[in-house]
Amino acid sequence: MTKLESRAASMNFASKDLCAKQLAIEGLEETKMRELHYRLASFEQKLEVLEKHIEQVPKKLAQVLYFVLSEVSGIKEEDAAKIANHVAPGTITFPSSMRQ
Repeated sequence: MTKLESRAASMNFASKDLCAKQLAIEGLEETKMRELHYRLASFEQKLEVLEKHIEQVPKKLAQVLYFVLSEVSGIKEEDAAKIANHVAPGTITFPSSMRQ
């Protein structure tokens, strides 16, 4: 507070106490703004991570669907792949030697 009072006095305001209080309030506002910027950056990082995970959901779902259809239900692998690829095109592929 002493530093703020001396700063206020150097600014030639009529009331150095009032000015010091004003400067203290401004300092608190700056702190709040810094905290808000930090939180915003943190939320943006979390959002980026979530977006990456969301992009992978259709592919993972297609892989699970393929496994359930081909291994559990006994559907031919080619038919299971066709169905799974409707969820996420190009997810399930076979080597060219298996397609004969």
